[in-house]
Amino acid sequence: MEAARDALREAVERNPNDPVAHNDLAVVLCLLGEPVEALQHAKRAVEIRPDLTVAYVNAAVAAGFVAGYEAALPWVDAALEREPDDLAATLLRAATLAKLDRGSEAVQLARRAVTKHPESAQAHEILGVALQAARLYDEALAEFDRAQSRARSGQVGVRKAMMLLEQGRNAEAMRELEVVLQENPTLAVAWYSRALVTDFQVGAHDIAAMQNLLRGSKSLTFNDSIQLKFAIGRACISAGEVGAGFSHVADGNGMKRASIDYSIEADERRMLDIAETFSADFLERHAGGGNLSEQPILVIGMPRSGTSLVEQILASHQLVFGAGELPFIGGAVEGLDPSRRDRLRDAADEYIATLACRAPDAERIIDKMPFNFLHVGFIRLMLPNARIIHCRRDSLDTCLSCYLTLFDNRIGFCYDQTELGRYFRAYDQLMRHWRAILPADRFLEVDYESIVADLEGQARRLVDFCGLPWDETCLAFHMTERPVLTASMNQVRRPIYATSVGRSKNFVSYLGLLAEALGL
Repeated sequence: MEAARDALREAVERNPNDPVAHNDLAVVLCLLGEPVEALQHAKRAVEIRPDLTVAYVNAAVAAGFVAGYEAALPWVDAALEREPDDLAATLLRAATLAKLDRGSEAVQLARRAVTKHPESAQAHEILGVALQAARLYDEALAEFDRAQSRARSGQVGVRKAMMLLEQGRNAEAMRELEVVLQENPTLAVAWYSRALVTDFQVGAHDIAAMQNLLRGSKSLTFNDSIQLKFAIGRACISAGEVGAGFSHVADGNGMKRASIDYSIEADERRMLDIAETFSADFLERHAGGGNLSEQPILVIGMPRSGTSLVEQILASHQLVFGAGELPFIGGAVEGLDPSRRDRLRDAADEYIATLACRAPDAERIIDKMPFNFLHVGFIRLMLPNARIIHCRRDSLDTCLSCYLTLFDNRIGFCYDQTELGRYFRAYDQLMRHWRAILPADRFLEVDYESIVADLEGQARRLVDFCGLPWDETCLAFHMTERPVLTASMNQVRRPIYATSVGRSKNFVSYLGLLAEALGL
């Protein structure tokens, strides 16, 4: 691929107005982890030849890498305006909508693609992805099988395995991954997925196989290499080889950080502006325009701070439904004037209707989008009776867990220790602001360490805060059968354990920059 990149760059230099060369260079640059430059060449291809639909598709792919999934949609929409039946653009839009948790829209679009292209393995695969996002797991599994019957694919096998993991069907997922790796031993995403659920031993054959693949394969894409580095890192750490494992993860983080457009300064300014805008006086003056439903429970906090655990405990209650991480609020308040009561009420009503569609009979519904901590001011105005639960965890433990996790393109601050520490401090300062101005009957803080030390006491505290009668099943949260889509999908299906408390002590010699940024 490096040779292809160099040849295409030469072609572009020789003929700067060749749209095909620009478009092909964009494809190769994305595969090599250079999406910023890839987006430039895809844009140039579009400028030269506005009817080149594939260039819009490739611009969407690059934009998704650079700025997150939302940034891909305008480019896909532009492609479909020019060629409404283009299969690649249709499937990319459906897949992007699925990643944005807009499952019903994704399903509708993907079904249309399958109807028009019934023999397309990729169309059935993306319909499976859309159905999975819509929590229609049996139908999704059937579509993955239909895709496999048309063209055997390790990628589809990995999708099936990850869907099984979401449902807690780990043994089936592992069997699926074993089959995939037997047929596709160089498939990096399969190794990465396997590393998420496997306890490795020192010198294990799997670790050696991944290391050999990373060193010896010339066909790895940029993302393949990142996934392998994280997989090897997790495996080595699990096997007790902390130094070697952390080194691999640090390399993967460095590669990921180099490929995305992110500014910690912008996030710091944003959080300061939020606190300045949503003062206690502002919230008091603009109250009275929201929906009075007591149904929503908002679980917020840093990623890896215990939000999934708190959701699982409460979702085990017979009157509570755990809806997972819903992107609705973040999208609804984008550009919204917080002083417009009518607009706030409209957004609140739509949100409540969205919740009701997911669990119409539930007395309480949990929205566990951690980053709603940015929108607490809007939440108070939109949903004054909603209960907000802030999950806290030791700063170094939280940030270490973030650093060891390969997140998707929506999170940009986790791949550099200094930026991660600065982000945590800005978040902590914002949470201090919310703590000072929110009423105690609507805002509760719970520490991960306290849950580990006293599960029943903290569970009763959570249930009481939510205005519900006590339910013993909350203590058997690990037995609750429900889909879990976050990085904690395996942890919340285990009984409470203490090994993650103080975990950063084992990594202290590798976390100097993080500790300095945190002010420790």
